[in-house]
Amino acid sequence: MNFDQNTLVMIAIVVVIVATVVKTLLDVYRRPKEPVTVVKTLLKCTKCDYIQEVDYQQGDFIGLLKGKCPKCSSTLKVRGIYAIELKK
Repeated sequence: MNFDQNTLVMIAIVVVIVATVVKTLLDVYRRPKEPVTVVKTLLKCTKCDYIQEVDYQQGDFIGLLKGKCPKCSSTLKVRGIYAIELKK
């Protein structure tokens, strides 16, 4: 097989273009997905040491009095709101 110089250059250009397209497609499919997070509310009793972690509900804010303590029947207060990233 005898190839002239123009044919070899064209083959090289086609190989570079195909390699670039394949690399671009692989980069798009390997892009990290958005992390899945869950927002939690931390409740702490105002009298005893009881702490409870519950799912965040719209309207929760730090300092909100929310529910009764199962240990001493005192009031639970929102002490923190945070997000937890779930593992895949």
